[in-house]
Amino acid sequence: MKPFKYPTPDYLAIPASPNDLIQIEAVSSAGTLSLVCEGIAMNSQGELIPFLFPFSVSTLNTLTILRFRLGYNFLISIVVHTRTASIPDGACYVRLSLVQSETGGEFPHRKLLSQGYVSTISSIGYGSAAISGAPRDNYFVEHISIPDPAAGLPANFNCPNFSCLEIITAVFTYSTSAAASNRIGYLEYTLPSGQPIKYQMINSHTLSTTVRYNFSNCSNQTFNIANQVCFTPIPTLFLMPGSSLELFCNNAQAADQVTAASLLVKRHTIPFS
Repeated sequence: MKPFKYPTPDYLAIPASPNDLIQIEAVSSAGTLSLVCEGIAMNSQGELIPFLFPFSVSTLNTLTILRFRLGYNFLISIVVHTRTASIPDGACYVRLSLVQSETGGEFPHRKLLSQGYVSTISSIGYGSAAISGAPRDNYFVEHISIPDPAAGLPANFNCPNFSCLEIITAVFTYSTSAAASNRIGYLEYTLPSGQPIKYQMINSHTLSTTVRYNFSNCSNQTFNIANQVCFTPIPTLFLMPGSSLELFCNNAQAADQVTAASLLVKRHTIPFS
């Protein structure tokens, strides 16, 4: 390579070779969104060259990777942001790297440039002190419906990959059959390889009734017999990939039915599964 005929930049510039690529790793729990990677590089003539690459994330809770060749002698600055409206904070996690491989795996050279959450109010990047947006807690509130199971079976929820869910409230409706037995509603939390942890009501309900169960950070257990509503306190629960919840009743009968189960959660995407 011929020596440069101009002073090399000394303001956070990163020397690059023809083999260097920009790598973007992104995972989102908020649906399809479009990312834009743009920046400024310096060529062999000492000229500042702007560049821009669009990038789509179309599959929920799945790591998506884009690599493109930089092709210049110095990377001056680079930013990843989204122009998709209504992407909540904490939904899309992005890692930005400089690498020397088109296929991934073990990189001969890798430099982490930036990582963090990208939303309609914040971006990530290298070479700028004003790209991260307003300080946020990086989570959003989501209401998740759980499909009704078959009669006699519990409602189950498995935490998706790349997700951390803080349970605000878990609810379900339980309709008992005419079979004689007292039922006791419960929420069961499982994170292998530990044993399941069960939170359940003290009071029971009988045959041919419909009860609405509510598990949240309430102060004490309440069973409103007139309205058939149960409130059960639970501690702060975090669901991570591999963990699950079961909503059901002890002493369940074959014709009992769980319906309208749902979770109100604080959710944010995490960069691992």
